[in-house]
Amino acid sequence: MSVLKKAYELEMAKVKQIVCEMPWGDPAFYCEWMAQTYFYCSYTTRIIGLAGSLFPISRNNLHFRFFDHAREEKNHERIILNDLKTMGKKIDDYSCFSSTAALYRTQYYWIQNVNPMSVYGYFLFLEGIAVEHGPGIVEQTRKGNPEKSLKFIKVHVEEDVDHMGEHFKMLADVTPEETEMIIENMRQTSDYYIALLKDVAEKSGHQGFRKSA
Repeated sequence: MSVLKKAYELEMAKVKQIVCEMPWGDPAFYCEWMAQTYFYCSYTTRIIGLAGSLFPISRNNLHFRFFDHAREEKNHERIILNDLKTMGKKIDDYSCFSSTAALYRTQYYWIQNVNPMSVYGYFLFLEGIAVEHGPGIVEQTRKGNPEKSLKFIKVHVEEDVDHMGEHFKMLADVTPEETEMIIENMRQTSDYYIALLKDVAEKSGHQGFRKSA
């Protein structure tokens, strides 16, 4: 097993309990989570495009793959707006948390000031959540929310399985230095995402998660 794959699996195991114990079946929690997800997903294609534009000629495979990936992610955030509408909510009912802003804004630093390759840490963590824990999240969410409001989650649980395989294939020849960057960003992304989930829980009336790991 590669160092990167091992680090990914350890991170997914580390966050499993807190992710899976969130009150996904509570409509207030679910809607707040969708809103925060909309705020960072709105920048996904921009982050992908920025990183893709900065790969050198020697990394043309990544340069072209990133622009393909951006097309695949196009307008995904609009699915959230429709899911919120099904729940009787609109995005203007919500505001972006500091933890949410930190989650995606730090990627601009990683890409522009460190190395565009480092952004894989962001992708691996977020898409890994959908792959590793998404099915359980879907089952919990549908217990208290209309099936018609689950489109965004279900799309990513289904599509991100293929993305993960492609990511690890593209990363088969990363250097030790690049591996270190990706792992550091993945762990940082994990910290910000867990902070986001705890903020969502607190905002929706669930106080017990603030001190959990």
